[in-house]
Amino acid sequence: MRNWTGFTATVFAAMVLSGCGGGGDDGGNDTGFQLSASLDGTPVSGFALKDGGTTTLNIESGQEVRLSASNGVTWTASMEKTTIQPKSQNSAVWDAVLISPEGGTVTLVAKSAADATRLATIRIEVPPHRYARVAAKVGETTFWREQGTTVDGSPIDVTYRDTTDAVDAQGGFTMNRYRIDGTLTDTFLNDADRNRTARIRASNPTQTCTFTPKREHFQYPMFVGKTWTSGWQYQCGAYHETAALQANVEAFEQVAVGSDTFDTLRIKYDVAFTNSNDGTLSNGITGNAAYRMDYRCWWATELGRAVKCEFNYSYAGIEPAGHIRHYVQTATSLQ
Repeated sequence: MRNWTGFTATVFAAMVLSGCGGGGDDGGNDTGFQLSASLDGTPVSGFALKDGGTTTLNIESGQEVRLSASNGVTWTASMEKTTIQPKSQNSAVWDAVLISPEGGTVTLVAKSAADATRLATIRIEVPPHRYARVAAKVGETTFWREQGTTVDGSPIDVTYRDTTDAVDAQGGFTMNRYRIDGTLTDTFLNDADRNRTARIRASNPTQTCTFTPKREHFQYPMFVGKTWTSGWQYQCGAYHETAALQANVEAFEQVAVGSDTFDTLRIKYDVAFTNSNDGTLSNGITGNAAYRMDYRCWWATELGRAVKCEFNYSYAGIEPAGHIRHYVQTATSLQ
């Protein structure tokens, strides 16, 4: 399933959940109640909310929240940017898993079933969901199309496919890139987090180009608001350059690519390249050329890989006509 429909990114709704039976006042006239709470089956230490009270409960997205009432109550839940996945709800218990891709809240009101003027309010704070990496699998394939322009305005329009052909015991994998006619052009080596460590061009199979220690595009867990920095040295035969990356997970978005719609995290990358000896760039002959690559990628939470990226290049000094200015990389099909 391509679209994780259990997530609701911008919903604000209210639902009333009530039950009959359970609780009670033991034959007396006391219509008050007290609430206790647990998270993933573990009691919340010190949580004891009586009717007339208000409190805040902080949880992690994906946790199961269970509230128990000493007497019968009705429950009203209002949620913002959060999905409630009910487990059990009646007059004695409110039990659900709460998920918020970008961070949200649930406001839960418990009212005495015998006296609606007696109530308690719990505001549940749910931070952005923390997404783990998704392991690569042999046969995993993405068909890509890149469209853009070079510095002189010439069009770019290429299609190709990336296929994972081997996965090692540590989760690292080999991904091969093929033209649509099946011709191999590149082999990429990646770690278990899908960060590139090496490249081998089919045109020069005895030369391995390296990213040391790695090109860290992904750092887990991934969540809205996360930032990180990294750097690497790229060496490919006589060519070399140094990269400094800044990354920021900006937002949770649904993105349509090909015939599918995906829940994604939008990640902004700013990469400064220095110490380049690209002879077509200013100061490249002396190994001091510089350029930038600023881009955004949409990382599918279900797949654990990007399904779309938008790239912009800028160059210090001379901007060679044939160098890339801008392009959009879009997945047209995924397997």
